[in-house]
Amino acid sequence: MTFTAAVPNGGTDTSVYFRFERLPHPDVDPSFNLDAVVISGEAEQQYTVTIPAQDSANTYSSFLMYVVEQDSPVMVKDIVVTDDGGSTDGGTGGGSSDGGTTDGGTTDGGTTDGGSTDGGTTDGGSTDGSTSAGPVEMIEGFGGALVEDNLFTYPAGAEVWAGYANLNFDLYPFTFVNGGTITFTAAVPNGGTDTSVYFRFERLPHPDVDPSFNLDAVVISGEAELEYTVTIPAQDSANTYSSFLMYVVEQDSPVMVKDIVVTDDSGSTDGDRVAGGGSTDGGTTDGGSTDGGTTDGGSTDGGATDGATDGGTDEEPSDVVDMTGSFGGAALAASTYSFPAGSEVWAGFANLNTDVYPFTFVNPGSITFTAAIPADGVATNIYFRFERLPHPDVEPSFNLDYVLISGEAETEYTVAIPAQDSANTYESFLMYVVENDSPVMVKDIVVTHDGGSTGLPEEATYEAPTSPGIEVLNEAAVTTEWGGNASMSFAACGTCDEITQATVADDQRGDVLQISYSDNAGHAVLVIENTDTSVDVSAFTELSFDIKILNIDAGVGFNLITKSAGSNHPPVDVTPTDSEFWQTFTVPVTAFGGVDLTAVTAPFILFPDVNQGAGLVYQIDDVRWQ
Repeated sequence: MTFTAAVPNGGTDTSVYFRFERLPHPDVDPSFNLDAVVISGEAEQQYTVTIPAQDSANTYSSFLMYVVEQDSPVMVKDIVVTDDGGSTDGGTGGGSSDGGTTDGGTTDGGTTDGGSTDGGTTDGGSTDGSTSAGPVEMIEGFGGALVEDNLFTYPAGAEVWAGYANLNFDLYPFTFVNGGTITFTAAVPNGGTDTSVYFRFERLPHPDVDPSFNLDAVVISGEAELEYTVTIPAQDSANTYSSFLMYVVEQDSPVMVKDIVVTDDSGSTDGDRVAGGGSTDGGTTDGGSTDGGTTDGGSTDGGATDGATDGGTDEEPSDVVDMTGSFGGAALAASTYSFPAGSEVWAGFANLNTDVYPFTFVNPGSITFTAAIPADGVATNIYFRFERLPHPDVEPSFNLDYVLISGEAETEYTVAIPAQDSANTYESFLMYVVENDSPVMVKDIVVTHDGGSTGLPEEATYEAPTSPGIEVLNEAAVTTEWGGNASMSFAACGTCDEITQATVADDQRGDVLQISYSDNAGHAVLVIENTDTSVDVSAFTELSFDIKILNIDAGVGFNLITKSAGSNHPPVDVTPTDSEFWQTFTVPVTAFGGVDLTAVTAPFILFPDVNQGAGLVYQIDDVRWQ
């Protein structure tokens, strides 16, 4: 590698170094760094760095440069890389592009067409049966989680989502049509306490995680190394998983975990799992989502795209756009978006509702939205971007023109989307704020494309219950039959002081009860129970309640219990659907096995999945037996 560099007038000697990665983050390995080069003097000089020979199987499609010293500017230009395909300054005819890495190498006859995709790793290489996948490498801590020499710790102060990721991407994809298992060896360090861990599978790394599922937590006990086994339930045959994570439940409670082995439809990760012949060769890649699934015979060719464009005008509108995935340091609070100084230049916001995809624009489309500037703010530009898939596989992509938002009054804006090539589909929809530290309120984003409009569903008009019954909670208060508000409390808390209740006003319903979990709250159970007296509800057939979710993490479920003296029944699943509106649940009394309905003491016990409550906010109304 050669390049020209110099230190600006008045500057000091500064070091730079270069890095090659297989693909942009997160799929970076194999990767390597070159030695740092000290740039000295104001005169422009040419520098040369030798690149050591690398394994013939390795290709690099991410090239990075770093400055070592902070606040020490350096001028660098004319960077030229010489590799097996030639030199980057040698034109495109017979060098790296046409006859080298791209046309005759990696792309046309190498990695893509005759290499890892078409005739290499996927079709005729490691996927089809040439090599085994290797062991699980659960070595990347994220969110503040710590790992060193197989010792995993979830420190106090780390993010609630802190955990660990497998970095051996050769294992993927996993499929569990027939279920599977995880075995691992674990122990508690000397002087430690019992600690729980659990595992999670996701479709892709964050943010495109669904479908996903968590396995049950496993309690690790004792200093002796023991082997543990977790059963993986069978999953839908259409689902593949290319993100495998582990979490430690208790804070500041280290646990040793090693020799993690996953057994799925393709075999085992401990040496006999060969990725061809299983989920990859005849499943997801060759005959599944790529060749005969989502793309050729699924959502693109015969599904949402072709079937919507050709004859899908009568389809139901898609779900609402959910532009809440901030990245790169971009900030979002209550529909107000900002691009703080100091955040990444690429900071922005992503739509997290994948149900709206794919978009196609064979015919021109549009985006409408409502926007305003907060009080004392200044006019601010925003713009939208469509990409084929989330980073890094973004092309083809396109940006729309800037829209200047001005004034404190909420105003509707429209942006025209030009027609795009009929072969292009878009499954990443982004928004950016142009000016630093200039907040702007944006809401009600609607995309109109060949499949219709993303729509803006409206909440149904509220109708108060009219059937005979016994109220439990109404107008944010527990009724006298159940002991009044003194009968309402929180139990089984991780940190009960981190859960609050408040009476808030609803436009249609009047007062409703709002329950808020802080970001530090792991678990708590809302209990309405009057042990002094009981109530006879045997004349009724169901327990009904209304719930509205204001904030919840993906995949978190809700559970309901009722009690009489000495009764015990499994929790009833009352997980709401993904909606911003009120939802009504009616649970038949037959679900409360073992409860004496002539003497109910606790008519309503509601809680999220264990240790999944952080940041949860919901409202409750009209709890009643009827």
